[in-house]
Amino acid sequence: PVTKTHVDISTFVPTKLPQGLLTTFWNGPLSRGFTWQTDTSVTETKLWLLKGEYDQDDGSTFVDGGALTEGTCETKTVAGDKEPEDANVHRVHVENLEPGATYSFRLGGNGHYVYGRFTVKGVSSCVTAVNFSDTQGKDAPLLYKAEKTAALAARTAGDKVDLVVFGGDLVDVGALKKANHVRYGETVPNTSKSSECMYWKWGLMTEILAPYFQGVPWIMAPGNHDYKHYRDMTAVDYYTTGMSFAGCSSVDVGNVHFVELPFLGTYKGDGVIAEYAAAFNWLDADLKASSARWKVVSVHWGPYTTGDHGTGRDDGDNSAEGVCDMVKALTPILSRNH
Repeated sequence: PVTKTHVDISTFVPTKLPQGLLTTFWNGPLSRGFTWQTDTSVTETKLWLLKGEYDQDDGSTFVDGGALTEGTCETKTVAGDKEPEDANVHRVHVENLEPGATYSFRLGGNGHYVYGRFTVKGVSSCVTAVNFSDTQGKDAPLLYKAEKTAALAARTAGDKVDLVVFGGDLVDVGALKKANHVRYGETVPNTSKSSECMYWKWGLMTEILAPYFQGVPWIMAPGNHDYKHYRDMTAVDYYTTGMSFAGCSSVDVGNVHFVELPFLGTYKGDGVIAEYAAAFNWLDADLKASSARWKVVSVHWGPYTTGDHGTGRDDGDNSAEGVCDMVKALTPILSRNH
């Protein structure tokens, strides 16, 4: 059952136990990248993998018979500009998985582990994706709504979900001086909402949403609240080729080609037109090279929206400056690649 207590974020701080476990494709559907956070006392990053269905009671079986892979661990600042707090960010990936097989895993380090399983989907003409758009809920009621949405999607789609598409603002570590960006664990009166709000960070949304899709890979388009931290801290384990920055990626799932394009900064205001040009060139070449029947491109600032950050807001507002020009550069690529 979904309860409001699930989104009590006042105690969400890094612990020794892996938190915020997120699964992605690493280099195609027959691979997985795992990412999680712990406090700074945990430095080991290990993944034991077994074909078949096993659980926590089979811990010794994982150690004795599982395939062991060690990854990387980095200490990163996970809060914002004010009194930052460090956590360790862990990455590990596996490749050459067997289509149709179910795998169980033991994941963690320094004596602190979590367990789970996933099934590698075979080639299918039917592909089911769950999409979460900009999830920028910073108070408990909004996070509760996000969790209810995840629960409904999971209940509706069942075990048919092939991947989760996420549209950004998962890592909201923005301007802490604003009333709606406060340090997690600290409550303040919020002038824009009736309830108190709390600062949230990467890991929180995955703690709430990802368990409904255990082992299902996520493909993520980082948004304006998280694109720098996505590259520098968030540690989603993607294999990225030919780009000067992390974030752009694509994968074929059945007969669908999924692409994600990160937000790289305000098109004019941040002086990142050259980075967008490189990303758009990569996108054009990537779409041209795909023979998939369907091509789906996920972005944060969509070209066909008139919302707050939409294409109809080229009015000098700092958050929307240059969006129209960005759209004019992006939409021809989408059109000519069908």
